[in-house]
Amino acid sequence: MRTIFKCFGLVTILVSGIIFSSTAQEKNIINPGEIWPDDRGKHIQAHGGGIIKLDKTYYWFGEDRSENNEPGKRYVSCYSSKDLVNWKFRNQVIKTGDPEDFGSNFVLERPKVFYNKKTKKYVMYMHMDDAKYRAARVGIAVCDKVDGDYKYVKSFRPLGQVSRDIGQFIDDDGSAYLIFEDRVNKGFHISKLSDDYMDVEKDVAFIQSPLEGSSYPIVLVAFTP
Repeated sequence: MRTIFKCFGLVTILVSGIIFSSTAQEKNIINPGEIWPDDRGKHIQAHGGGIIKLDKTYYWFGEDRSENNEPGKRYVSCYSSKDLVNWKFRNQVIKTGDPEDFGSNFVLERPKVFYNKKTKKYVMYMHMDDAKYRAARVGIAVCDKVDGDYKYVKSFRPLGQVSRDIGQFIDDDGSAYLIFEDRVNKGFHISKLSDDYMDVEKDVAFIQSPLEGSSYPIVLVAFTP
């Protein structure tokens, strides 16, 4: 299994929302507790994020909670980096109102993007929910470009199970896996995606561990689109 990056500490930092650095100038270190700006000097907005590596570039997707976002909509931003320290803003790849009648204050969080070599599509999985976290579903959006405008497709409960916090893994043979929290059964699933990544095909393992955010750490795998 050709794993390029596997860092429990960095992932904990990314998903907990701790922010770093203080200017938009290029840095070669990360300063915990300080503002972490993008190339525009703006605070990086990538909460609950996931990172993939395409050739020599990392792409970081996460919830964009900027104060000037339109109320009632949910946003996902994409950033790129060569070194995991200096990040360039690419696009708000998701800008959507409630796509399926989840109701006011609907939830769209923890976006994770997979690249499918066969279909040449970028497939985003995300946690979709109502304000009281009763729907407990995953949503799917797709795009032809890694930093393009993703089109929302559908939501569902993977394998009929509730799904909240999610993570991802892509093996070097192209097999992709969704890791999702199942609070009802007090654990989390590691499940293989279908060949086109548009559905959850089967469970590989169920880990009996009632932990919120139990789908971490994120594992990054390098591949060429």
